[in-house]
Amino acid sequence: MSEDLKKVFFESLLQEDNNKKISFRRATGIMLKDAPPETILSFYQTIPPYIKQYDENKWFFAICVACLNDPERVCQPFPVIAAEYKRRFGSNLGESYEHRFANLLDTRWEEDGFLISKLARFIKMVEHQGFAVAPDHLLKSLELWNAPSRIVQKEWAKLYSMSLVKEEENAD
Repeated sequence: MSEDLKKVFFESLLQEDNNKKISFRRATGIMLKDAPPETILSFYQTIPPYIKQYDENKWFFAICVACLNDPERVCQPFPVIAAEYKRRFGSNLGESYEHRFANLLDTRWEEDGFLISKLARFIKMVEHQGFAVAPDHLLKSLELWNAPSRIVQKEWAKLYSMSLVKEEENAD
């Protein structure tokens, strides 16, 4: 599926029934197999039919994150949001925040859901402060997460670092 079609797909989720969106929001951070039956049913009614089984958990997580977003908020890639969050609340976060972000980048995608649970905690934390994670960018990242070249982790580290530097330059 092209990136443009993914973006349209996630935008169309905003039109879904509120109960469906609530169900997905509640499932943020768990694997599809651990979701309540009504959420699993909603998932299969929502996704495009050609999604491969090995990608279902990635789609499920991205859909759950999309349902966390307020339609009024501008969605951005997660690393940019993580940097903005650090800028806003850095003095209260301590050194562990950047260490947790680095550990996230070092975690592999596995079917045990460990990466999803770590990522979900980060996303829920920033979402409560008014940020919205771009689900199409998140899905693209998850699809390539375990690539031997670590292209996603490098991109996230670069986006995070560039966002911090850009703000420091604007402050000067």
